[in-house]
Amino acid sequence: MKTPILFRVCFSSVFFFALGLSGASAQSTTWTNGNSTGNWSDAGNWSSGLPSKSNQARFLDGSLPDAPISVNVDTTTPAGPLNFATTGSRSVTIGGGTLYLQSVGNATILWNTTSSTVPITINSNIDFSSDTASTGTVFNIGMGQPVTFNGNIGISGTGSRGMQSSGTSIIIINGSNAADNFNFGGTGELIAGSTTALGTGAVQKSNTSTLSLRSDVTIGGGTYSWLQQRSSSIRISEVAPSSASRTITMNNRVAASDPGYKLTFANSINSTGSLTLELKYSGGTAQNLDLITNNTAIVRFAQTGNTTYSGNITGTGRVEKTAGAGTTTLSGNNTYTGDTYVSSGTLLLNSSGKLNFLIDATSEANNRITGTGTGNVSLDGTFTFDLTGAGTTPGDHWLIVDDASLGTVSYTGNFAVQGFTNGGGGNWTQGNYTFSQTTGMLTVIPEPSAFLLLCVGGMALLSLQRRRG
Repeated sequence: MKTPILFRVCFSSVFFFALGLSGASAQSTTWTNGNSTGNWSDAGNWSSGLPSKSNQARFLDGSLPDAPISVNVDTTTPAGPLNFATTGSRSVTIGGGTLYLQSVGNATILWNTTSSTVPITINSNIDFSSDTASTGTVFNIGMGQPVTFNGNIGISGTGSRGMQSSGTSIIIINGSNAADNFNFGGTGELIAGSTTALGTGAVQKSNTSTLSLRSDVTIGGGTYSWLQQRSSSIRISEVAPSSASRTITMNNRVAASDPGYKLTFANSINSTGSLTLELKYSGGTAQNLDLITNNTAIVRFAQTGNTTYSGNITGTGRVEKTAGAGTTTLSGNNTYTGDTYVSSGTLLLNSSGKLNFLIDATSEANNRITGTGTGNVSLDGTFTFDLTGAGTTPGDHWLIVDDASLGTVSYTGNFAVQGFTNGGGGNWTQGNYTFSQTTGMLTVIPEPSAFLLLCVGGMALLSLQRRRG
């Protein structure tokens, strides 16, 4: 099913770009005020009268001086699509009041026809509506130059009112966003500076653009909160160096439309804090999104009921099971090398699930399953020990399951240690390594031949001492 999805994504981008181009050939009016500041309602500032739903507002280089452009919104008359194509020092700042934008059907509302680093800043609140009451009406943003929304984005009218982003540039949303859903496309970056920057509903991640957080973000949704339709990444991106940590909370299910699509935790910008993906979905449908973590990543299961995560969690991050008495079931091939922390409810590694432990040369230098004394762990899957850099000295040891910090720990019928032999009594052995279910410890023991030689040597020494006696 991968090809049809990609086709739909590409078709969608081309379709909305075409809508923007069709707007350029329709009736339009261009900002011509060469001064630094002008009022939106002054017809003398526009080439062909005031902007309206059918008279597109355009900001182009044209005969404008190479200087910043500032527009004061002082009217409630709705405008249609806005077109930006400025270069040089011609940044555009729109402020004051509320900017009322009304589309004809599903037309693109904010777009440009050039690739530029000149910033567009909209400080005004935005009220988006459509002349149609049909569901699926979308506030479309297709930009090749950076745009910042500092005001709140309101969506009015009947029917569903969503938002779609595309293009190659940076989109920053610092105000609240009332969109019912968000089709998050493009190949650039979206910076979320508010809790509801991505709207109030589900997010459909339809292209490779990066989501950067400058605020905690909460995503609601219906059938799902996040649908991954292309591989992409998330990260923290602060304006100035800080230790800020951020959390993105998914109130509903996360999913991938194809198992090849993954969500990666990318390196943070200007932050040494942690980025937490908090998952709150309770239900019977498995969450199948593969996650690639880094050493500041936390994947936190905070649902109140039961949930199954079948996606693979990899990388160097940490997994937590917190909040509620429910059970979090891990059924994927999990190779992450951070700790697994259980503080509430039960973490179940089912028969198809795997957990990986990276064993270092130094005793106790390894990731482990740990908690606060109240979380339970049920192990019915497979442990894998990466012994590549492990110590080999008899007596070296690594705590794998910290029973003392957990509530109930149980090993059930399908539990196994990959590559190890079940020696009975909860002991698993490979060479001179032994894992004990009783202690939760991996230990280096002498090789049998060395142990036998030690015993023979001891007996000989004892015999010699007796003779001398």
